[in-house]
Amino acid sequence: TAAAAGRRCAVHVEIDTGMGRAGMGMTEAVGTIRRIAALGALDLDGIFTHFPASDLDVPFTRNQIAAFSGLVDELAQGGIRFRWVHAANSGAIMEFPSSHFNLVRPGLVVYGLAPSTGLDGRIDVAPTMSFKSRIVLVREMPAGASVSYGRTWVSERPFRMGIVPVGYGHGLGHRLSNNGSVLFR
Repeated sequence: TAAAAGRRCAVHVEIDTGMGRAGMGMTEAVGTIRRIAALGALDLDGIFTHFPASDLDVPFTRNQIAAFSGLVDELAQGGIRFRWVHAANSGAIMEFPSSHFNLVRPGLVVYGLAPSTGLDGRIDVAPTMSFKSRIVLVREMPAGASVSYGRTWVSERPFRMGIVPVGYGHGLGHRLSNNGSVLFR
């Protein structure tokens, strides 16, 4: 530990305001952060939260911002202030200036992608990378066959299909079904 090594360690504290993935819950945040501050070996350098739907759910995101802001204010009134306060992901950078605090964390827009189709055209971005793979299997498929999650595409006639080992299991979101193209050769 930092204390045992005679060192100090800067930390950022994650608060779960509705992402449901990581971080401490709002109910225990004040008490836990006070205990961390009392340890002495840890410098509370930053505090942050994350938005699961800043590009889709305005009321939910506004509630998250209000809860997080209230927590930061309550801690400041108790003498605990953070150098960095951050919450805004790509969608929030575009839609919720009140979530910018003093640091933002762009995600998809860094790669030249709008965070959702609802925000397409709101920011001038262009894709910054390419993804390459190989065809590993060719199959003859009958009319009426569907391909992939959600059956978003069903053939009207027999077709030849090339299988590329790229998809949801490889980190490519299934929201992209029927929204992309493949350049072959």
